[in-house]
Amino acid sequence: MNFFTKLKIPTFNLYWKNYGGFKAIISSPYFLMSILLTIFVVIFGESKGWYEYTLNILPDILGFSIGSFAILISLGDNQFRKRLSTEISGQKSTPFMVINSSFVHFIFIQIVAILFALIGQVLSLSNIIFFFIGMFLLIYAVLLTLAATLVILKFSLWYQDFLNSNKQDENDRD
Repeated sequence: MNFFTKLKIPTFNLYWKNYGGFKAIISSPYFLMSILLTIFVVIFGESKGWYEYTLNILPDILGFSIGSFAILISLGDNQFRKRLSTEISGQKSTPFMVINSSFVHFIFIQIVAILFALIGQVLSLSNIIFFFIGMFLLIYAVLLTLAATLVILKFSLWYQDFLNSNKQDENDRD
């Protein structure tokens, strides 16, 4: 039983399971790069007003992310989505759910970063701990933009392969 099950948020539990949980997060190069960049920023940066960066950058990215997610899940035809939704032996999740969970993670981190920055702004939290956490969330959210972009590329490649295999099947029938 995990944290989200205890909170009785089954949809969140579904995301967490399909994303891979804490293991997937801490082994992610985006997470590790975020820690390194955050350390650099905290050492050389100014903690006063750290929340302004997040509140100026992430709302636009969040809107774009939600729109991109909607477009992504509408790509392809029913046959393609059915193939992606088919379980692969030895894997816990279908490729379709992994892609969806990746986008949910991307959007979730953006929302957490925005909420953290709003609280920081309202309470004028400028100490090093809040600065570190806030900058980490911002940097992680921005780096996840790259990860989400690569997910779209992977999805597009799968769709191209699907179309080519269908074309080859048609040629074989002729």
